[in-house]
Amino acid sequence: MSRTIGEQQFRKCMNAAEMLSESATNQDEIDYLHGYRYGLRRCYHGKEFGSDAEIAQMLSREGAMQDGFRHGLVGIPVALSRFGD
Repeated sequence: MSRTIGEQQFRKCMNAAEMLSESATNQDEIDYLHGYRYGLRRCYHGKEFGSDAEIAQMLSREGAMQDGFRHGLVGIPVALSRFGD
């Protein structure tokens, strides 16, 4: 379901998400970043992070949180286009 990313990429992506979290201005941004960080942890740590039931729950959510989770799960950088309105 997800690919493994290296530690350097994980830290780079996680740091970017943490920095954006500090300036998130609306619920969609907050939800996206929450989902993103969760998905990124699963991508990096694999099945050692989160149960299959928790992952299924994240995938069943709608909107920004699910989008963020899916982006993190495959290890892509934060979608900056979602921020700065």
